[in-house]
Amino acid sequence: MVEPKQRRVFAGFIMVVLLSILLILSLTTVLASDLILNTAPVIENIDISASSRGNTYYDYLTANWETSDEDGDDVYIIEEWYVNNMTMTLLHLPFENSTSNTSSTSIDYSDQYNNCDVFGAEWYPFGGSDGRGVYNFDGIDDYMNLDTISFDDSENFTLSLWYKGLDITIGGDYGTTLIGRDKSDIWANLVLREGYVEYIHYDLSWQHNMRSSTMIADDRWHQIVFVNHDTKTGDIWIDGEKEIFGGSTVMDNEAYPFIIDSLMRGYDRQYTQGMIDEVRVYGRALSDDSIQTLYQRSEDTISPSETITGEVWHVCVTPNDGSEDGIKVCSESITIQQGGLGDQKVSASSAPDLELDTSDITFSDSLPRESQNITIFANVSNLGTTTAENVTVQFIADGSEIGNATINISGSSWTQANVTWLAQMGQNNISVYVDPDNDVAESNETNNNASILMSVTAYHIFYGDTSTIVAVGNGTDYLLQIDSQVENILVSDSDSSIDFNELYALGKTNASVNSSDDFEEADQLLGMTGFPDSINITYSTDGSTPKSTRSFDIIDWTIEGVPVVNSTNSTSFVTGILWDASDDDDGEYDSTDSEDLVFITSNNEDVVGFYGTYDYEIKVPALLRSYKGATETVDFYIELP
Repeated sequence: MVEPKQRRVFAGFIMVVLLSILLILSLTTVLASDLILNTAPVIENIDISASSRGNTYYDYLTANWETSDEDGDDVYIIEEWYVNNMTMTLLHLPFENSTSNTSSTSIDYSDQYNNCDVFGAEWYPFGGSDGRGVYNFDGIDDYMNLDTISFDDSENFTLSLWYKGLDITIGGDYGTTLIGRDKSDIWANLVLREGYVEYIHYDLSWQHNMRSSTMIADDRWHQIVFVNHDTKTGDIWIDGEKEIFGGSTVMDNEAYPFIIDSLMRGYDRQYTQGMIDEVRVYGRALSDDSIQTLYQRSEDTISPSETITGEVWHVCVTPNDGSEDGIKVCSESITIQQGGLGDQKVSASSAPDLELDTSDITFSDSLPRESQNITIFANVSNLGTTTAENVTVQFIADGSEIGNATINISGSSWTQANVTWLAQMGQNNISVYVDPDNDVAESNETNNNASILMSVTAYHIFYGDTSTIVAVGNGTDYLLQIDSQVENILVSDSDSSIDFNELYALGKTNASVNSSDDFEEADQLLGMTGFPDSINITYSTDGSTPKSTRSFDIIDWTIEGVPVVNSTNSTSFVTGILWDASDDDDGEYDSTDSEDLVFITSNNEDVVGFYGTYDYEIKVPALLRSYKGATETVDFYIELP
């Protein structure tokens, strides 16, 4: 009676042992397969070839290599070009998979080793502009952080990335940030606003002149490149096409540079929706050729426009098979001989070859005022070896000739031509034509012309001490002497007749209800439609909604919801816009009734402003003088207690 029970217990023990053995074998098999799951790719036989025999200024540099992968995986190459032993990039995030944890870290392949911390963004292995890996950001709380990179407005730098998404947020002045910073001390960011790319920058107020013409929030991949030049001007490229060139990127405070420490998150925790890929930051202004190369994904080639005499170049490449990186391998170095196109832009042609591009056109003042005399400079190169004599350089603004200069240019050198121009308000297309009548026999006649946009502010800044004298701009013309305490300062066209009891906030009816299109209609009547700093762009988000408002106490009543902007660079002085309902027939401001416009600021005693310490600043459109009638002046009004 006992034996069967003993046998059953023994059999159960055997089963447990067998199961344990099977589990151990199974686990061993899994672990063994993990150990041989992937073999890193290999790269070898790397070198650099030049497009001619001498590594000269005329050469394109091309990296060559051989790759292999034991598993038969496709191999993606991550290139880093080095100039004098420093990478061209200050940040390079290809977002390919490596041995890092992609949910928390993204690897920087520049020599700065500025790896990004990932917060919430999801990595997809088969997405991206190249199908090799991408991060997706939800627009709610996903972003990346990195160590700070900063640039002054007078430094050369380039930002490049690919974007795919549907973010059409307006976001006030700030938009939603692609590359920039989430701090109250921001003076610039690369952003999306309404689906358009903008490089916003603060110069007396937030500037929106650097805006793409292509709306990229269409859920397709787009390459975005922003280039800043040391002339305090910039270019925006979308998908290999230059859409904005030579726009002002001036920032009004040297203490606050453009700072990068975040991707897809901007000021006041505004997050950006979409996917980004191939993020690069360069400490140089890439040439047009190089930007085209990036768009065409020909990163193995360096344009001669990047090279300078005596520079030492080499390339390092890291193979990646979608799972991990192989070992980085570097080429031997080569030294650029005989001068580089980035140096003096000279070539070996014997006949003269006169050359000019956008970066060769600069201004004595990058942000001039209306009717200011400024000098336009053009650096004309002779890529040939023969001297070109009596070369005419023609300068044109918006189709009208400014003037000509005559220069001689030795072979393999450059000479500067210049003219003086009386700055005209608005956005001006400045064109320079070298040898416009083809008097010089050249080896290449297709590279003689270039154009650049120059924005001239539409406003005059008035400031002063209301207890002493009132100054205009930063000049020495004084308007009036005041010895009493002032509450408000108001400005209107001299031909306007103002009823101070009938003033209302622009953007509202005389019943204090929101009104549509007031800012656009003000631009129409002032002749400022299309200006990069129009009333609409400066004061509103959409032609109807003010960016910021405040109330003003005038006489014995308070006007609420007055649209305001900073008069210059601080919130100490703001300028608001009112309209006079005494000219009105329908209860709202419109272009039909042409109601009077009044600009207003409050007195603020002994406060530091942009020009010094004084009592008020007010930002007045220059064309307010022509708003009504033939008198080309404005009147100042002061409200006394």
